[in-house]
Amino acid sequence: MAREAVEIRVIEATLVARTAFHVGRERSGLVADLEITVDGAAHPYVPGTSLAGVLRRVLDPAKADRLFGCPDANPQTGRGSPSGTSKPGASFVTVADAPVVSPRREIRDHVGIDRRTGSAARNIKLTCEVIAAGAALPLRMMVEIAKEDPAAIRDAVDELVAKLQAYGLEIGSASTRGLGRFEVEDHSLRHYVLDLSKFEDIRTWWTLRARRPVGKSPTVPPKLSPGRRENRWRFMVHWRPLQPLFVKDGVRGAIIDQLPLVTFRPRSRDGAMGLCPVLTGSSVKGCLRSHAERILRTILGKEGAAGGEPFLAQVQVDGIAGLFGRARAGKDERAKGRLLVRDTYNRNVFARMPRDMGAADLEKSWPGSAVRTQVSIDRWTGGALDSALFTTLEPEFARSGFGDAGWEAMVFEIDTSPSEAPESKQALALFWLLLRDLVEGRIPFGYGTGKGYGGIEVARVEVDRELPDLDRKSVADPPSEWRAHLREWNEAWGEMLTKIRQEGGHHA
Repeated sequence: MAREAVEIRVIEATLVARTAFHVGRERSGLVADLEITVDGAAHPYVPGTSLAGVLRRVLDPAKADRLFGCPDANPQTGRGSPSGTSKPGASFVTVADAPVVSPRREIRDHVGIDRRTGSAARNIKLTCEVIAAGAALPLRMMVEIAKEDPAAIRDAVDELVAKLQAYGLEIGSASTRGLGRFEVEDHSLRHYVLDLSKFEDIRTWWTLRARRPVGKSPTVPPKLSPGRRENRWRFMVHWRPLQPLFVKDGVRGAIIDQLPLVTFRPRSRDGAMGLCPVLTGSSVKGCLRSHAERILRTILGKEGAAGGEPFLAQVQVDGIAGLFGRARAGKDERAKGRLLVRDTYNRNVFARMPRDMGAADLEKSWPGSAVRTQVSIDRWTGGALDSALFTTLEPEFARSGFGDAGWEAMVFEIDTSPSEAPESKQALALFWLLLRDLVEGRIPFGYGTGKGYGGIEVARVEVDRELPDLDRKSVADPPSEWRAHLREWNEAWGEMLTKIRQEGGHHA
């Protein structure tokens, strides 16, 4: 029999992409290995199922089960209520497909680095189509308030709306590598409450479904301070390059061979678009992972990757998966890493795509940059190697100070849910070691780190806790406010290392 509803809630909002995002289709295509999802008219859109899954993750498991439903428990498949506390049942939420407004398509290259050679790993390269920042999604969801336990459903809806407004959403793939951050556009959120026992509200409900103007005023959505998020540590690293630093564009320019990757991004919240260099979250996270593997191999006395070893085997280092995740997780294992790295943008915004510009135009349009000519040397003759001359645009303007003319802060977030899990403290301990080496200037980023590019200097590190900022001195000798946290992390870290040694190296 059908469920009896006493109330309908309709929530509408405009979600604006603050970073590029990718919601992909099942098959690879002609444009890229990973293409975006499009409708029958070839227009990009985000399926309602994807949005419903993202919205579900906003709530804790018990409330998510109550609002979004859960299947019957099945021991053979492992399916059932994630929280183990809710009755099986269908979702009370209906989420509409969201066509992308003002999509700008870009292609990004991804490549794995062979841990033995330091160069691109064999057969580990793909291209990914993304929608640039500044695009918008019209979110529309309907919630039935059932006659059975309506208060619990209302509380869950109010909490969902509050968190949506305060924190936004992370939509699509690679959300831990800089993609998919959305925020609710100012003054766009509408939350309608319709009492199905009243004829006027029923008529309003049909007006809403017909997308005609509605005379009834929406309810005021609950407010939630956009401060620090529960179960998440946020580190903001203020830095500047000491050497030319950029992520190389996968497409060669018409005149200049090697160019920095640039992306469309709104100049401000007014929506005006411009091009700016980007240090992608995937690039930064890859550099951090490689350095973390080196730390763990050193501590555990492990050999480096063997020559000819498959790439996925090279990166499976004991103790690494808690922070960075694993490629092939078992049914009861956590595949997603706890570290989230945002894309980092340069504050200089330019009007033209550099691929179509010559050296003089580039140096004029991008003040401080310079085009360098490089050549490989023939090891037999000692002269220039045939067909090995190429040009590179070095964005030397990025050497500016820590102020408005430089790069934005790098943002790292550590997911510590559940908060008492030892794995979260182990992940924070490993990240602290990475932060120490980052502040010491031991981790370069971007293209050409083996030939003088990518070195950085860190000014300070902010944390979204009531803790003092960190710098090179305080990371080496932490203030007293930090020591209780570091003691907990160190104990969990020591327990993990002991377990790895006892088990002979079979720990995440």
